[in-house]
Amino acid sequence: NDRVFRTGDLGILSHDNVLKITGRASEQYKLTNGKFVVPGNVEDKFKLWSPYVQQCFVYGLNKEYNVLLIVPDVEACAVELGMEEKEILDDPSAYVNHKELNQLFQNEINKLQGDGKLGKSYEVPRKFTIIDQPFSIENGLLTPKLSMKRNEISKRYNELIESMYTK
Repeated sequence: NDRVFRTGDLGILSHDNVLKITGRASEQYKLTNGKFVVPGNVEDKFKLWSPYVQQCFVYGLNKEYNVLLIVPDVEACAVELGMEEKEILDDPSAYVNHKELNQLFQNEINKLQGDGKLGKSYEVPRKFTIIDQPFSIENGLLTPKLSMKRNEISKRYNELIESMYTK
């Protein structure tokens, strides 16, 4: 009695027949090389493996490669870089262009890519930008159940996202 329910979820069946939900089909998009990407997988892995990430957003719809918006975990970053957390919080826009912070995230991406922890090579974001505003219900970028509103985020940060493809 094989029955299928079309829930819109993506999943994989483990070797011992346990279904693991890996994302939503509606979030999946195609890169210009024809490869499909489920951005939630990359985001979840990056947040899981990097202690410096509070939130992140992967984008690459109809593009050559993925890019990444990062909301840093200010406390963890301050400790790692030997800064006062207050220094960062007093002027969030200053840490967006902070050289050592950008290098910290580049090192994280390189390390995780080398370990294969971020997924296949085409899934790994090639460029990233640090942003100073967390996604929240109040700013309209999260749903009440704390899921990202992908369309809203890509619209709000469109200029920033496009700049990562033109540099």
